[in-house]
Amino acid sequence: DPAARFLMLALVTDDADAIALGQARVAALAPLHPIALAARAIALSKSGKTADAKAHVARAAAALKNTQGRGPA
Repeated sequence: DPAARFLMLALVTDDADAIALGQARVAALAPLHPIALAARAIALSKSGKTADAKAHVARAAAALKNTQGRGPA
């Protein structure tokens, strides 16, 4: 998925403008995709909302676990 790859690259390079654009694109396409949840968790963590961030990470981990290595379905 190009939007997810774009978001992942933005997160790795820590480009704030690209992160905002990538989050918007991914959220519009697949808001519960693990990369969308992880990106939201990073944003929440940076803003001091660690409990909410942990919940997003847990949901992303559960989604990945349920795919049994096949990627998000």
